[in-house]
Amino acid sequence: MNVTAKEKLKWCITIPRMTNNESTYVFPIGVGYVCSSLKATGRNVLTLNMNYKEKSDEDLIKSLILDGEIDVLAMGGLTAQYQQLYHIFKLAKSYNPNIICIAGGVS
Repeated sequence: MNVTAKEKLKWCITIPRMTNNESTYVFPIGVGYVCSSLKATGRNVLTLNMNYKEKSDEDLIKSLILDGEIDVLAMGGLTAQYQQLYHIFKLAKSYNPNIICIAGGVS
């Protein structure tokens, strides 16, 4: 894939739901680093922080994929969040089987 093709992809960096109580939530700073790095290379990047949304995961992902025309969905988490990440990626694939899903975590 050449640079021009990469720049045309529409990315979404998603932060999965970690809490229902906003007062105990700490933003994962690594997401900001990844997002700004992708933007610095000319990529089209959106973000979705599911912690501040009242809609269900299903409704959020459905509207993101169908309305946002996302090509790449990226998320990160800890081992305890694996099932949640898997569920969100599976939802995304159900709306767009060709979407590229990227999972990351702490190192």
